[in-house]
Amino acid sequence: MRSQNANTRAPQRPRRTLVWVGLTAALLLIGWTALIGVGVVQGWSHRPLAPRGETSAFTTAALARIESEDAGNAAFVLLDDGRVVSEHFQSIGEPLNRDTLFQVASLSKWVTAWG
Repeated sequence: MRSQNANTRAPQRPRRTLVWVGLTAALLLIGWTALIGVGVVQGWSHRPLAPRGETSAFTTAALARIESEDAGNAAFVLLDDGRVVSEHFQSIGEPLNRDTLFQVASLSKWVTAWG
């Protein structure tokens, strides 16, 4: 009788080990995903152009980046509490100003990427 009980119990041990390994892996994956999510929301991998609240430093850094990338026509307007703090217009062809209309397609990708 003992040999039958021993044979019956033997398959449970590897199955139990497999369940523990699976649960541990799932918990580690959930923890890693949560850590990555918090990092993205907090901007751990995103280096800001300027310290928070320093609009002049942000304007200087943003204009330097716009001019270094030479993307063609660009309009940059920085708003703070609904007021225009700074504006910059750059054009390859015709001059731009605050009344120039642009065709905008997939703008959300740029806004999201910029931060």
